[in-house]
Amino acid sequence: MKDQLDPKLNFNNTEIAFSYKSNRELIHTYRLFQFMNKPTLVKLGTYFGQLASQLPFGIADPIIRETIFKQFCGGTSLLECQKVIDRLNLKKTLTILDYGVEAKEVDEEFRKTLDENLKAIEFAYSNSNVPVISTKLTGYIPISVLEKIHAGESLDQVEQIKFERLEERFSILCKKAFEMGVSIF
Repeated sequence: MKDQLDPKLNFNNTEIAFSYKSNRELIHTYRLFQFMNKPTLVKLGTYFGQLASQLPFGIADPIIRETIFKQFCGGTSLLECQKVIDRLNLKKTLTILDYGVEAKEVDEEFRKTLDENLKAIEFAYSNSNVPVISTKLTGYIPISVLEKIHAGESLDQVEQIKFERLEERFSILCKKAFEMGVSIF
């Protein structure tokens, strides 16, 4: 990893930043962000999105996939993400993998988060266009425990065990990332 940013790197140059998108994709993105900039529409969209996610047989999946998902996700698997990684690489843009899961509550879900992030580290190790993975604490521990810690409240015995498991999982994750030379956000 470089210790300093490339002097040619310019985050203000939107022509370069969005050069991998077609005009149609840019218009879609613009409309989506216009929508997201209106609090009333966001509330409605969130309500209907949650409702749609509960419909059987994934009926609403195509709508979700063509709107929010398409803008913020590279795919539903590492293999699917490779297509986006390759497309970005054509424009000399690196990728950060983010297994975007949070607000989980049980150990099986926390273990799955760890397993998926370990796979992402291995994937990043084998792919020079992916120097970093990103993860969220809320995918490894109940939010209620984090809120108590943030408020300076004492944890009960069960919550303390959950916090220790978080530390164990992050230790495993960081050790693997260090061994493979992959950074974590």
